[in-house]
Amino acid sequence: MIRKMILCALCLCLVFAAGCALSGENQPAIDASNLEGRRIGVGIAWSEDYVLSDTSDAELFRYQDLGTMLLALKSGHIDAIGLNDIAAKHVQATMPALQISEQPAGDDSLVAFFANGRETLVGDFNQFIQEFRETEEYKDILYRCNHLNNGVYESKEVLTDGDVGTISMVAEQVYPYIYWDFEKNKAAGSDVEFAQHFAKAAGYNLEIQILNYETAVLQIAYGQADMLMCALSNYFRSEVELNQLALVSEPYMDVPIMLVTVGKEPLGSVPDELS
Repeated sequence: MIRKMILCALCLCLVFAAGCALSGENQPAIDASNLEGRRIGVGIAWSEDYVLSDTSDAELFRYQDLGTMLLALKSGHIDAIGLNDIAAKHVQATMPALQISEQPAGDDSLVAFFANGRETLVGDFNQFIQEFRETEEYKDILYRCNHLNNGVYESKEVLTDGDVGTISMVAEQVYPYIYWDFEKNKAAGSDVEFAQHFAKAAGYNLEIQILNYETAVLQIAYGQADMLMCALSNYFRSEVELNQLALVSEPYMDVPIMLVTVGKEPLGSVPDELS
């Protein structure tokens, strides 16, 4: 799911919901049209936090991680969790008792960060994405993101062997956008494929290093890496540009924000991979 920005995450506190669960029998099903007074869990400073703060009348409860949100949902402390569409499908595949709202509660899009001074590179990326959106390869990535096989993203490697130079990309692991494929011993995921297609089209080699989020952001801010991709929200643009931390690309992928609720079946325990 879309990760928190370091500027916000270091200064916000964990907030827990209190009180008893509202009876589902006494309330209509939750969707984007009846959020007033509903208790929605979101990750602190994740894109869902920004989007739902701007577009809904829901009462937001902010959590540090998905596992805590799922426990709050299971216990009835919150009525739903806000997640982007792809993350919601991944979670539902792991916990089938969850339900996803039919209509989005808001809209977001993903962007890439580039180190200051890489204006040519970000310009090339923006031009590439504008054209790549019309290709079958782009549509195939979206299809695989939206049709996970039992929660698993079927990644495809794109070879990059250009002679223009090497793009140094850093990222945090955010499934299914970017993760470490232990069988192939290399980075994989939808964001990896976007970056590989870009590097190949522009004639570059691509080197990818998976780090924790704060370290990845600092490497971009200090010019120690060229590019950062890991499901970064377009909502971060104004803050990043205002503080001159990085250059921000045009959006390369649209991700609606959905509501995840408990269905008729008991939710069960939260798997370790989602904690």
